[in-house]
Amino acid sequence: MAAPPPGSPLRAELGQATTALRQFRQVLTHVRAASPTALELRRNIGMVLLSEGEAAEAVDELRPLHDDLCVVYAPQHDETQEVAEVLARLRLTH
Repeated sequence: MAAPPPGSPLRAELGQATTALRQFRQVLTHVRAASPTALELRRNIGMVLLSEGEAAEAVDELRPLHDDLCVVYAPQHDETQEVAEVLARLRLTH
């Protein structure tokens, strides 16, 4: 899943992670849980949490996302594998 382009209102810039998380979560409330948009928003939320050092919260967001990606896209899909790799790295480091 691609990150929002530079200049996008949803792009998380240094020092704006809290704002980005709020915006992602606000948009997420308006889309279906398994829609491509919702999956991307959930991934973005997990990655922002991770970038802010909130590993436990990131795992709480990314683990159910991975489960949903397995159902929607299959375990072999690039996006599913990307989230699985992030979760594996987190298990190794925490």
